[in-house]
Amino acid sequence: MVAKDDALRQAAAAVDAPGDTKVVIIGDSTDPRGQRRLARQVEGALTVEAMDLRDLTDFGRRP
Repeated sequence: MVAKDDALRQAAAAVDAPGDTKVVIIGDSTDPRGQRRLARQVEGALTVEAMDLRDLTDFGRRP
């Protein structure tokens, strides 16, 4: 299952977002090493610390 999840995240990271659009890839919160590995493989990727889903969705709704 991990290999399939990694492949899906890699595919998401490869999306050519138009203009200033950004792509958010949510990694496995229980695998910080895997998060860093993905970030190293994706040019321009940024990593963030774990957060509560409610906080994330509230942030996404802000104007």
